[in-house]
Amino acid sequence: MREYLIAVPRNEELFAFHLSPEGYEEIALASDGTFRSSCFPGLWLDTGALWSLDLPRMNAVLQHGLATPEHADFVAQLAAAHGLRKTTS
Repeated sequence: MREYLIAVPRNEELFAFHLSPEGYEEIALASDGTFRSSCFPGLWLDTGALWSLDLPRMNAVLQHGLATPEHADFVAQLAAAHGLRKTTS
């Protein structure tokens, strides 16, 4: 699945689309205004924080997405596809 985003700063809008068999279709943001990527599980963007430049909130939402089991599975799949193993510190 392919995705792309269009940011319109003047209107403080973010549009997200994914490629389907019928062509590109718009992805609805979550009710809280957060974009949650299907293509990159764990990539969460808080659009309200984006437009208000609230970097701590943007980072908190992103870190929450990166802590999901879906993101861990995605990382493991990428690592397996490239013959990598997770190392511990």
